[in-house]
Amino acid sequence: MDELTRRITKELTVDMLPDGIWKTVAEEIGVGNLIKMLTVINGDDVYVPKPDRFLAPARDRIIKREFNGYNHEELARRYGLTTGYVRKLCGQGILEEQVSMFDAM
Repeated sequence: MDELTRRITKELTVDMLPDGIWKTVAEEIGVGNLIKMLTVINGDDVYVPKPDRFLAPARDRIIKREFNGYNHEELARRYGLTTGYVRKLCGQGILEEQVSMFDAM
């Protein structure tokens, strides 16, 4: 953002923005951050994904950390996922230190 835009942005308030999505965004992230974002986008058409797209890797890391070997269904309910997804993410339920009765002694 150039110096002139920065100076003008300091004078801009949310009340000066027209009603609509950009005013709502400015209320959430601040006018300065809105102008920074719009400067980066620079009038291009962009697809704005749902937050889940960016939150999924952190969510999956938390699920793996909370996995105890047999709580697939609980984790699926807690995070609004299918049990199959949690099984794919965490495995079928054998903990690393768990010994199978079929392992050679």
